[in-house]
Amino acid sequence: MKKKYIITAVLLWILSCSSSEKAELGNIVGSINGQPVIPYTANKLYILPFTNQTNIPGYEEKIKQRITEKIITGGRLAIASLQADSDVTLTGTIQSFQMQPIVIDSAGIIKKKRLLIIAVISLINAQTGNYIFRNITVQAFKEFSDTEAPVTPINIVQDDVEQVLASRIALQVETGWYTSLKTGVEKGRK
Repeated sequence: MKKKYIITAVLLWILSCSSSEKAELGNIVGSINGQPVIPYTANKLYILPFTNQTNIPGYEEKIKQRITEKIITGGRLAIASLQADSDVTLTGTIQSFQMQPIVIDSAGIIKKKRLLIIAVISLINAQTGNYIFRNITVQAFKEFSDTEAPVTPINIVQDDVEQVLASRIALQVETGWYTSLKTGVEKGRK
C-alpha cells in the first residue's frame, strides 16, 4: 500500500516539474540504459598487448592468441586489428603462473599438484573512454599428478588451464561474468 503512495507522489512530482527539470530527469533516466556489460552497438574488440608478470618469455602473446580464438568462436564480437576501429578495448595482465603442491607424502614427495594461472583484466568503451569493468581477477586451475595414475603430463594440463582461462575471459568480456564456468569447488561445493 505504501508503495502505491510513493509511486503516486513521484509521478505527481514529475508532472509538476518545469520543462528544463523534465529534460534533466530525462538525461538521468537515459543514462540508466539497462544494457549488458558491452553496449548493444559494440561490434569490434581490440585486445591491447597484455602485461606479463610471469617469468615465461612471450607468455602474454600466447594467452592473447587463446583469448582471440575464444572471442572469434563466440561470435558476439569481431576482433579489430587497429584500436581506432574498435568499439571496446580489452587490457590485462597475466599476473601469476603457479605450480602448487597439494598432496605431499611422508617422504616429502609431491603426489598431487595444482596449476593456477591468474589474470587481471579491464574493458574500456572505446567511444567514451570509460571503463565498462576494471581490474577483474580471472583465474583458472587444474589439479593433477605427474607421478600417480592417472598421470597427466604438464603440457596437457597447461593447455587445459590456458583454454579455461581464455574461455572465462571471453565470457567476462561478452556478458560481464563467468560464473557459469566456475567449478564446484570455486562455488563452495565439493
